[in-house]
Amino acid sequence: MSGLLLQDDVHLLAVDSPWLCSVAAHFAHTAPAVTRTDGIRLKDRLHLSLAYGFDPAAAGELGGLAEEWVDPLAPASWQIRLYHRRAGAEWIVRESLDVGSRQV
Repeated sequence: MSGLLLQDDVHLLAVDSPWLCSVAAHFAHTAPAVTRTDGIRLKDRLHLSLAYGFDPAAAGELGGLAEEWVDPLAPASWQIRLYHRRAGAEWIVRESLDVGSRQV
């Protein structure tokens, strides 16, 4: 975790993980699917969304809650999940991989 990113329209916990970016790139390159209509969108700015789509007037209060409750340095266990999107935008978990507390 590289810290909280608190903006007027979104609050994020930034993730700095070359390892995770590498895993995603490898998967996107080696896992073709005949049913997938869109390419896998790789992201170079990984994050965990804390809040978005809120009234900008609430940014300060929400940011205060994030600063009070979220510790970017706290130990964490991680899990990588692969989802399948069905018609109607329903998402189903296809695979799940525990990566434990390693520094993701």
